[in-house]
Amino acid sequence: MAILEALDRMTPVSGSSTVVSPENFIKCLKKFYSHWKEDVYGLWGSPGAIAVATPPYSDDIRYRKSLALSMWFFGRDFADTIMVFLSSQIHFLSGQDGCDLLEHLKMPVSKAVGLDIVLHNIEKAGNGSLSMDQILNSVCAQYESNCVVMGHIAREKPEGKVLEEWYQKLHGSRFILPAEHYSSY
Repeated sequence: MAILEALDRMTPVSGSSTVVSPENFIKCLKKFYSHWKEDVYGLWGSPGAIAVATPPYSDDIRYRKSLALSMWFFGRDFADTIMVFLSSQIHFLSGQDGCDLLEHLKMPVSKAVGLDIVLHNIEKAGNGSLSMDQILNSVCAQYESNCVVMGHIAREKPEGKVLEEWYQKLHGSRFILPAEHYSSY
């Protein structure tokens, strides 16, 4: 909760649209990265990367931090999407519709913030496993280490085949998941 409260104090973006505003996304990215750098040892547990995984669409109305972050970043929720934030890249694993909506952010984000957006498409019948491996390998390659701290929202239970696969990969991998040890959530 402290994460969202801290970010919320920095003028959140609200609304719902089928188009993602590059200006609003860049504004939120700058705030997110600034907060991450300022509070590197606090809320996220000193990570080299931060992963946010949003569940599939559901009629069950619950408050989920991952969906709140998605709404804050994009002005809409991106269901069944995995976002991995690195110091020089952001990886998105999403369905084709999500990738199409995010494609136009690549150039403005690169120019304004110096981050490369890497899109990975989840095939209709798949669970994104191969793309997840590519993302996790990119994290290790960027930090030239096989043991990277990966911040994530620990208390959200994985829902759906994509998030369940992601959960298994994170927890069965070489990554250190500090949220398991911190109570700041």
